Amino acid sequence: MFAGGNLNGNGRALAAYLTRVKEGERVEVADLRGFVFNDIHNALLSAELQAFEKTNCEYPFFHGYMRAAPGEHLDKAQWLHCIDEYEKSLGFTGQPRAVSFHIDEQSGEMHSHIAWSRIDTEQEKYFAIDPGLYVLKGMEVARELEIELGLRRIGLERDPEYKTNAPTRDELEEARRLKTDLKEIRETIRDCWEHSDNGRSFSAALEQEGLILARGDRRDFVVIDQEGGHHALNKGITGATAAKTRERLSDIDRAELPTVEQAQAHQLEHQIAGLEKAATVEPSAERSELGELRDWEAHEREVAALEARFAAIEAHRRDPRKWVELVASEITASRGRDEPEVQNEASPVEKPLGPIAGEVHLAFSLTESAQGFTEALQERGLRLARASAEDVTLNARHREGYQQYVKDHPQEAELYGVKEPALIQENDLVVVSLQKDEPRLCFLNERATGENRAEVEKYLATLNQAELPDLEAAAQQIRDAAALEREAGKYQEMELGKSAGEIRLAYTLSHSPQNFIDGLEERGLRFVQIDKRDVEQNQYEREFCAERGWRPPRELEEGQLCAVDRYGSVLLLNMHTTGESEKEVARYIQPYLEKQAELNLELPGACAAYEEIFQAKYRIHDPELNQKQIHELREMRSELQQERRELRAQLAGDELLNEILPTERAAMQERDAAIRDRLADVGITIKEKCLAEPILARSEYAPFRSTEAREMSLESSAEGLAKGAVSAGKELMDVAVGFVDFAVRLFDTVMDFFFASSPLTREQVLERREVAEEKQQKKEIDWKLYAADDAYMRQIDEQGRLERQREAEHTYQMKGRKERGLEFD
Repeated sequence: MFAGGNLNGNGRALAAYLTRVKEGERVEVADLRGFVFNDIHNALLSAELQAFEKTNCEYPFFHGYMRAAPGEHLDKAQWLHCIDEYEKSLGFTGQPRAVSFHIDEQSGEMHSHIAWSRIDTEQEKYFAIDPGLYVLKGMEVARELEIELGLRRIGLERDPEYKTNAPTRDELEEARRLKTDLKEIRETIRDCWEHSDNGRSFSAALEQEGLILARGDRRDFVVIDQEGGHHALNKGITGATAAKTRERLSDIDRAELPTVEQAQAHQLEHQIAGLEKAATVEPSAERSELGELRDWEAHEREVAALEARFAAIEAHRRDPRKWVELVASEITASRGRDEPEVQNEASPVEKPLGPIAGEVHLAFSLTESAQGFTEALQERGLRLARASAEDVTLNARHREGYQQYVKDHPQEAELYGVKEPALIQENDLVVVSLQKDEPRLCFLNERATGENRAEVEKYLATLNQAELPDLEAAAQQIRDAAALEREAGKYQEMELGKSAGEIRLAYTLSHSPQNFIDGLEERGLRFVQIDKRDVEQNQYEREFCAERGWRPPRELEEGQLCAVDRYGSVLLLNMHTTGESEKEVARYIQPYLEKQAELNLELPGACAAYEEIFQAKYRIHDPELNQKQIHELREMRSELQQERRELRAQLAGDELLNEILPTERAAMQERDAAIRDRLADVGITIKEKCLAEPILARSEYAPFRSTEAREMSLESSAEGLAKGAVSAGKELMDVAVGFVDFAVRLFDTVMDFFFASSPLTREQVLERREVAEEKQQKKEIDWKLYAADDAYMRQIDEQGRLERQREAEHTYQMKGRKERGLEFD
């Protein structure tokens, strides 16, 4: 069952619609309640006037309609029950309504139309009832009634055969008035849109289908069909937004396009020319078939009459359909029904090219070589293929299946217009496209190319046909290209991060795989291949994030090619980071991988590469420091520390006495920063040497090591004492709070024991117990909230600490590069 409706503001028109009798059906007014008049026309008109006088409502009526599935029959009592349920869901219970049934005289099937008044007159102040989301309510009521009455469900799923959205009510009414197939026209426009890459090719494809691209008054672009109907080029037809439509059709100047009236006039002239051609009979042919002379004066009078009618049509272009039908009737009358039939051997009208054939014809006409023709087809989403032996076998199987189907089901084949597959021979050159993910063929014949077979073969003689794919391979290439385009569209709106931008730059500037990997190394990235350890780590991280409700990292697969930055982030080499798909990147780097395999070298994994990057943070970059021994480095550190203390003391004293110039202050601050960076380098060098030569650090340079150890022990001891003091303070605070709580409870108990006027009753005991339980529950809730807030703040602090650590490392590395730039460049 289907239940729908909409708001309505014209009572007279609504009454006429409810009682309109179509051919082959009759109308019964089944219910008319709550109105002043017993006539439906006067009733709705009076309700409309009352609404305009008492309220500001523009749409005082709700027009509902209910229809059962084809073949389902309900009696009037069941229909009224369905209407009552629909009325209840809309909130119109008790409101004035008019119900009419439209009954098919042959099948007996009926559907109902209901007009409810939205104006509530029971209250002191009139107001309009809002039906709410009446579309969803109608769907819910229909589903419930189908279950209640045992009816067949009407599917609301969209037919996958149609690519366009449902037309509007105005478009349906226009198509009904002009007697055109609206779905076919909209699907034709969509096919022309999909098989065109710019405005000119789209306009040419429309002209091949008998349509005209025009400029609209409110819309940028409008398509005019053969009968003069206009179709706005919106997202419902093309699937593209207005901005994307303007971008694709930017090569067309709107000022050069005809207006809607001009395009309709052109279509009218085309129809008139066709009628005039059909009315004209060649004298020689007529003489040969009739064997008698015709009265040419009468013929001239007829032609003059037709010209007069055509002039009248030119003067009345506002209703083209009416005038075309009038001209056609007059032409038929002018021929005379009593005349013997004349066999006019007129040349057959050539069927216009379809979208695919139009694209092939355009590509063949605009190119000058076979290679250019192939590339032009690829730009239009098509592929040139060569039929193989497997394709011929499959084609023969399809033709046998078609013949068997026609033999077993001749009526269905004729009804649905099933066509026999074209005959394919081995080594035939065809153009392959996709329709509903299935290959569709277009042969390079005279109709598609405009040249005969010999000229086409001569044109394609320079093409290496052995390299052409077969039909299935060509179809797969189109699918891969479409998937690549979808992937590119997915990443198009994503902004490149810093690491992804470095990868894109290295990939774009490289001319070989080795050059690309060297470019990654220069930018602080490592080229890796995901191994088993990386997959296990990735799985652990994904589970860890899922438990905490965080966004999980991308799932990795073993063998994927990636890049790792200095923070350990893994970046896939895909469309987003390189501008090409993963398959293209793998094909580009394949020679490097083969060379590594010949040398028995394995690419590092992501975890191993990050460990190397982490260790490289403390690598010695100053050769002079690397040559010094540990005791010399420590002496140098002491001297630098002393120099820095003196410099700071001098700076503080000069500022106190106001005896320092701004330039001198800046120079002293730069000197202080240089000493600080030098101290950091010396400290890193000492740590590196102690890790690399632990025996020498413990034996030969023991005095210096012990001094360092003492310094470290003092720092650690101080830190431990501070932490112990803080924890002890917290424990003492908890003990104090507990003691105070215990004292308060003890005081309450003593006061109740000595000063209670009477023993507690059972109700008082239960009341106090409930109060105590509520306090305990409140404490538990407060503790949970505190624990959650504390965990959240700890997480925020940890993230801030990691971010500050990364910024400090980045700042340190950048300062080192400035000071020792030549070594890094």
